[in-house]
Amino acid sequence: MNKLFAIVGAALLMGTAAFAQTATQVPTLNPTSDLIPVIPLGQPSARTVYASPAEINATSYAVKRTPTTTSAGDGYTSTFGNYQTKLILSPALTMSYAYVTFAPAPSDGATECVFSKSAITALWLTANTGQTVNDAATSLAANGSVCYTYSSSNLTWDRSM
Repeated sequence: MNKLFAIVGAALLMGTAAFAQTATQVPTLNPTSDLIPVIPLGQPSARTVYASPAEINATSYAVKRTPTTTSAGDGYTSTFGNYQTKLILSPALTMSYAYVTFAPAPSDGATECVFSKSAITALWLTANTGQTVNDAATSLAANGSVCYTYSSSNLTWDRSM
């Protein structure tokens, strides 16, 4: 009987020793070098995209500009920042032209919109290096807007509104 208790006790000790190992803890994220997988709109895909904690924590923002238009012949030129989502133009009069370039390094699913208080007769929406724009708007009515969403799989800005 003592032998049986000794065998059972030894087996229990060996079994608990195997499970007693501690789990390795994950160290704190390094905000400059560690990357986090990004799942746009909660839909995983075959192509994984990664972002730094700083990019994920960055908040989108709008930029409001008041081009100084003294006549209908004046225009405006602007480039979106990487986390900028809106460009709000508030000129006093109709602008004859506006050149707007999309962000140089947008994340997948980024949306950028242009709004104008006054009409823009000729609107040039251009992509940054290596990107393309589908269905680029060529003018904008007063109090009008146009939005584009970026797809990193084909490096394209698609009109979304």
